[in-house]
This record gives sequence, structure tokens and C-alpha cells, in this order.
Amino acid sequence: MAGAETSSTTIAFALAELANNVEYQEKLREEIIANTSRENNEISYETLQEMTYLNQIVNETLRMYTNGLILIRQANEDYKIENSSHIIPKGADVWIPMIGIHFDEKYWKHPEKFDPERFTQEEIAKRPNHCYLPFGDGQRNCIGMRYALLIVKYGLALIIKNFKVTSNPKMKYPIKLNPKTPMMEPIGGYWINIEKV
Repeated sequence: MAGAETSSTTIAFALAELANNVEYQEKLREEIIANTSRENNEISYETLQEMTYLNQIVNETLRMYTNGLILIRQANEDYKIENSSHIIPKGADVWIPMIGIHFDEKYWKHPEKFDPERFTQEEIAKRPNHCYLPFGDGQRNCIGMRYALLIVKYGLALIIKNFKVTSNPKMKYPIKLNPKTPMMEPIGGYWINIEKV
């Protein structure tokens, strides 16, 4: 589940949001075509690295639809919480609610809105480092992060380069998550229309 399911889920949520936000989709398609035209219309590892807007789309998708809802860590020493009298004792399990941080209005203006512009270099510089954690952080971050990002970016670029996605009336926005499934998925499933460009 950790490799295939999370990558396909991220692609599905990105497509659903792009179907509902056609202006972002068109901007992404333009970037993909511009970058692949120099490479015989092929999507290479190098062209994926040059696609900054694709990266913004993927980051915003992972912010809103983080596959890992919590990080669990263990304190390796007593830790006094800043500006507080609380101490996390050595050996205590600490649960970090990633989805809660990703929707905290202190860091994200209108967090329920899909907005890839949050991930321009200028916007990233305005936020603290640890308010975006789709793969965790530090020595215990997701071992498959680079591979997962490559799969998601390649899949998304290939689809958007060749197909236009539009919203389907069966897909409800804003997307509500199904609380009865172990993985993130929308209530009622994913519904989008796809046509060749």
C-alpha cells in the first residue's frame, strides 16, 4: 500500500482538483509542453526537475490530501515545550497531526482552497520549515519520498500533456473525505471526465 496506493491516490486527488480548477490545469499543460518540446516531446527525469509549476501542483495536493495523517515519534530526552510549563518526558510517544498542521490558518490562508501558488519560492520562504510534512522530516522521513514524487510527477505530467480533465457532476466540491476507509478517498469516489487533447 505504501508505494502504489499512496502515489495513485495523490494523482487522483490532483486530477480531481485540476478538473475543478481549469486555469491551473491549462498553466500546467503549457509548462509540460514547453519543457518536453525540447526533448522530442518526451517526459524525461531532467524535464520533470525543471517543471516548477508541476512541483507546486503536487505539493499543494500533498498538503490537502496527505496520505499519512500523523507522524509518531518518541522523545529521546525530556523536552520542555517552548512558552509553556509542559514537559514531554523521555520515552513518550509524540503524535504529530500532519493534516492538522496542513490546514492550520496560522500558516495557510484559506487552507480548504486548492492553491498551487502557496508553493512559489517566495511563499515557501514566508513559512516556518515544519508546517509542511507530507513525508515527515529528519532522519525518519519517508524512505520512498523521492521515488513517490517521481512517480506522481511523471504520471500527472503524462496525463495532463495528453488529456484534458473536467469536472463530473458526480464529484462533489469541496471534496469530503470518507471517514470509513483506511486510505484517503472522497465520499462517493473519484469522478472526472477525460478527453484527448
